[in-house]
Amino acid sequence: GERDQAMKHWTDANRHLTDFDIAPDGKRAVFAARGEVFTVPAKEGSVRNLTHSPGVREQKVAWSPNGQWIAYISDRTGEDEIYIAPQDGLGAEEQITSGHKGFMFQPAWSPDSSKIAWADQTLRLWYVDIKEKKPVEVDRAKYGEIQNYNWSPDSQWLAYDKQLDSGFSVVYLYGLADRKITAVTSTLNNSYAPLFDRDKRYLYFLSDRDYNEVLGNIDFEFANPKTTRVYLVTLTADEPSPF
Repeated sequence: GERDQAMKHWTDANRHLTDFDIAPDGKRAVFAARGEVFTVPAKEGSVRNLTHSPGVREQKVAWSPNGQWIAYISDRTGEDEIYIAPQDGLGAEEQITSGHKGFMFQPAWSPDSSKIAWADQTLRLWYVDIKEKKPVEVDRAKYGEIQNYNWSPDSQWLAYDKQLDSGFSVVYLYGLADRKITAVTSTLNNSYAPLFDRDKRYLYFLSDRDYNEVLGNIDFEFANPKTTRVYLVTLTADEPSPF
């Protein structure tokens, strides 16, 4: 019957790791395992359970750049919401979002550790100031979830990709100051996974635009097996090309 499975019992969390991140100083790592959030030392120290919440699932962990906070998604309210907790385990967790419906994708800290971006199953991209706790909708797709999003080094821009009706994705920039969205790449190629360089001179991204057809030895049909390369765009008009 089900009674053995329903009874309280010890379980090895090592077999149920789902997400991880590394502290900025590299001395500890954070893991989500079997619905709990743990930080683990790289060498010496104790394992800390930050949540202690049987019956609640925490997942999708992210360590803040200033090293103070762990962000994660919890279904404590019955829906996915973003929480943060002190990384040393000495303070209470803090709920950052509320009233959300459905599941959330990975939270992403801004470099100044003041904001968190995330996307959800409604095809929308959001960010929230952890002090104000008022989510701002960045963009909403029509044909697929937004799953790639990254902050600029000054925490004032978000780069992300959004799928079109053609099946291709386009890279966009969103400015927090004016809430303006700017397309970075064209609609003629599939471009995705944008990432700022540390000096905010370039925006790197992947794109499938290298069409060098080869003929198969077995089926005698043409194929394009290596279309993806790394590309970049300069972010200011006076920035020279690195090439």
